Amino acid sequence: MKYHFKAVVVSLILCLGSIICAQGIAHATDSKYLDYSAPLEERIEDALSRMTLEEKVKMVHAQSKFSSAGVPRLGIPELWCTDGPHGIRPEVFWDEWNSAEWTNDSCTAFPALSCLAATWRPELAREYGRAIGEEARYRRKDILLGPGVNMMRTPLNGRSFEYMGEDPFLTSTMVVPYIQGVQSNNVAACVKHFALNNNEDNRYTTNVHVGERALHEIYLKPFKAAVDGGAWAIMPAYNLFENRNCCENPRLLKDILKQQWGFDGVAVSDWGGVHNTDAVLEGGLDLEMGTGTDGVSVNMNAYDSYYMANPYLERLRDGRESVDDLNDRVRRILRTIFRTSMAPSNWKGRFTCPEHYATARKIGSEGIVLLKNNGILPLKQDIRKILVVGENAVKMMTVGGGSASLKVQHEVTPLAGLKSALHDVVVDWERGYIGAGSTVFDNVKSQDFEMLAEERTPEQLKTDVLAKAKDADVVIFIGGLNHSLCQDTENSDRKTLQLPYGQDELISAIADINPNLIVVNISGTPVLMPWADKVAAIVQDWYLGSEAGNSLADVLTGKVNPSGKLPFTFPKRIEDLPTNGERRYPGIRRADSDIYDIYYDEDILIGYRWYDYNGLPVLFPFGYGLSYTDFNIGKPVVTRTGIGYNLKMDVSNIGSTSGAETVQVYVSAPKLKGLLREKKKLVGFSKVDLAPGETRSVSVDIPFSSLAYYDEETASERILDGKYVFSVGSSSADLPHKVAVKYDSATDIGGNPCFPGWYADPEGIVYGDTVFVYPTRSLPFKEQTAMDCFSTTDLIHWTKHENIISTEDVKWAWGAMWAPAVLEKDGKYYLFFGANDVHEGEIGGIGVAVSDKPAGPFKDLLGRPLINEIVNGAQPIDQFVFKDKDGSYYMYYGGWGHCNMVRLADDFKSLVPFPDGSLYKEVTPKDYTEGPFMLVKDGKYYFMWSEGDWTKDDYRVAYAIANSPFGPFERVGTILESDPEIGTGAGHHSVIRSGETGKYYIVYHRHPLGATDGNDRVTCVDELHFDSNGRIRPVKMTFTGVPATKF
Repeated sequence: MKYHFKAVVVSLILCLGSIICAQGIAHATDSKYLDYSAPLEERIEDALSRMTLEEKVKMVHAQSKFSSAGVPRLGIPELWCTDGPHGIRPEVFWDEWNSAEWTNDSCTAFPALSCLAATWRPELAREYGRAIGEEARYRRKDILLGPGVNMMRTPLNGRSFEYMGEDPFLTSTMVVPYIQGVQSNNVAACVKHFALNNNEDNRYTTNVHVGERALHEIYLKPFKAAVDGGAWAIMPAYNLFENRNCCENPRLLKDILKQQWGFDGVAVSDWGGVHNTDAVLEGGLDLEMGTGTDGVSVNMNAYDSYYMANPYLERLRDGRESVDDLNDRVRRILRTIFRTSMAPSNWKGRFTCPEHYATARKIGSEGIVLLKNNGILPLKQDIRKILVVGENAVKMMTVGGGSASLKVQHEVTPLAGLKSALHDVVVDWERGYIGAGSTVFDNVKSQDFEMLAEERTPEQLKTDVLAKAKDADVVIFIGGLNHSLCQDTENSDRKTLQLPYGQDELISAIADINPNLIVVNISGTPVLMPWADKVAAIVQDWYLGSEAGNSLADVLTGKVNPSGKLPFTFPKRIEDLPTNGERRYPGIRRADSDIYDIYYDEDILIGYRWYDYNGLPVLFPFGYGLSYTDFNIGKPVVTRTGIGYNLKMDVSNIGSTSGAETVQVYVSAPKLKGLLREKKKLVGFSKVDLAPGETRSVSVDIPFSSLAYYDEETASERILDGKYVFSVGSSSADLPHKVAVKYDSATDIGGNPCFPGWYADPEGIVYGDTVFVYPTRSLPFKEQTAMDCFSTTDLIHWTKHENIISTEDVKWAWGAMWAPAVLEKDGKYYLFFGANDVHEGEIGGIGVAVSDKPAGPFKDLLGRPLINEIVNGAQPIDQFVFKDKDGSYYMYYGGWGHCNMVRLADDFKSLVPFPDGSLYKEVTPKDYTEGPFMLVKDGKYYFMWSEGDWTKDDYRVAYAIANSPFGPFERVGTILESDPEIGTGAGHHSVIRSGETGKYYIVYHRHPLGATDGNDRVTCVDELHFDSNGRIRPVKMTFTGVPATKF
């Protein structure tokens, strides 16, 4: 057995630390910070109050290559980071980058994020995040250093393969579910590199000059989306902005991130990104990591000498620095610890399991983009002899590239994947060219040395390829880039868009003697293809991780129909790039220093916006990708909603193979003299799976905010009045349908439905000045696997918060997630929900989830239903929870025509018996069906419910008035019902009240006129009135909704 002295010493230290921690905890069992059920902020304040100044300072800087100190005396663990975002890096020695050569840390490698973006499927981003988060949790990592969301300003950026392309909307849409998936495992996603880190050459000394509009519309937008989506950590970048390093930049970290965006997480420096004590303390960084390294190779063990270590402590002791600022930093670190390693969860994660490999394979195959096909793909059954050419067919791509380098349990190469899939075909391989060879990175060796050992000259390699290519039925060239210097790698940029190692010449030579040539380009960035017209097919492959070869084989053989779309543009010439010219890239070096000033003169015209605006032809446009079948996208119909516009169109598969099409929506805005506008920009998309001959209706929501531009004079978003044209199609260059709308800020008020989509059973509640509405996704029961919520401050402009909880977060639920009810208590938000459409003897019923934010994400509180049994004939669904005047918490619930009342324990984990010893009281009023709701007004208890069949016109809302929450509830009358001129089946409501105006509003669902599907239900808001006797007047449903209202 092989031992390492450092590893043994570290293990002994950790064991001793555990003993000390255990002794400390024994004396602190009454401490609130150790009470996992206590509110998060109370735990933080309790822990902070017990810490010494020295202990606080130790927490704000590294103690090893990838960890920062905890507080052993208090049992607060260290904070452990790990590189991502494509897999969990191997364990390293305490202060080295090199692998410690453990035998149990070989991970699953997932596809690079450029591939994930090419799927254009947000639900896959969530699955990706959840899987990699499980691997991080299993390895006891608290912060995953990813995802990266920097824009592809130039395809020469060596690190663009780690990012999600050139469009801020696509990146924003894909990154949020990734983050939420990671964090569902109590692992913090650390979004990087904040901000403007768009080149690797001179990355430590580049000072970016960018206009405010481009800064906010393009480069900050994905970071803002990540923060709004609940990211727990942000990593500032290496570069400078406004002559300040990003890790020391008060405008980025204090003004924008923490104050404007309200970020409550931790800002973790990139490794070696801090340079000065006074600057970093002024700048607002929370945790200093890796000082003394260049982020890749240099090692330095001097943790007490970090800029935020002893120098900070000295400044605190002599009063030059504020303890309040230190406490804010420590609070953020404690908040991260309490969300991760000290979170109220027993989940230990999973590692290298079949499910993770299946996820990697699925994402890989769905991200592959078919760029050209003369019919040669998928490979035909009668093929008997295939020649595979290219080093990338056998080269491991998981080793190398910088901090994305991994040690994997296995990696299926393209050649291995093809041989495994093509049992009855002779598959031969020729190297063809000499590239990078086998790779060693951070003491991890790629397992391809034997395959890449070579004695032949380049000339002989080419001769051997051409000799075999003549006799092959099909030649598959698998080449492209790799993670060598000046290719797709950290710490250096590409110098050209051409393929290296003479691949262009070799491809052309093969095409001259065998027209059945398929070119598979493996890269994370675009390349030039001077041979494109000579080959039969072109496939854009990516760095696909552990299942790379299987994913590629699935697509080439037709097991999977390609559906990927390009997340960036392939230009025709390097001279056409928006960054062409020294001033724009790589910048101009100052005469008196190593600083490079780089100017974003192209402004907002990044990627396809640039080529559109300047009329430049491209090789392959943004959003482009072919399929083995054909689709037809019908003309869209646009309607106005409470949050913007909704476009609906039919999409048909008119071919003979099942496939998926991505409907893309772009908007063109009215012009204003002196204001630069792109020709169009992406504002929405939806990917739909279709069987041969199938047609489905696709709905795309466009919020008003998508029409806005950043007004530099007012430092805010502004929407111009005028005509906006939505263009719809399958890529940025194929947009056959156009539909126009006119926006008028003077008359643009709310309407019903108040937000788009099929949503029912809305629970409205007011927190501060914001209204939150929690509806059911109105879908077939098995598809009701998640919930969204919507928020507004005026009942006009709504913000959607997607996937606040899902069956992935509730292990006992398979679907039918219904009728949420939400309550705030002690700074936490509790969501009560129904699941599984439970019947006698089944698992399901009413569950409870908890979050630190009203918009989630919520996590299962109990790991089981709170109420599973059917009592008094009431199906456990449609719960409503409220706090009575005496502080008691009650819940009304029930379907199937019966309503029960229960009393909740203060922690919402159990039921409390009533004084007579019973747990359940039936309070069913006459004609009750479901959907109970309680409103307390003027000392009276207004009990409301829904009657009739929710799929039919007779669905309605009735009410009773009582002097007690226990009733009796005698029916008074109907307050909401169908209106043949407005909508039908109105019901399952809630009521909110404006603290500003005192007005009441009813939030409900109804069927639109002409609806034929019972699930076609939309959420609406209308005013609710009481007469002078306290009776509720019948509600008049409207299309116009309500005017703007403050709460």
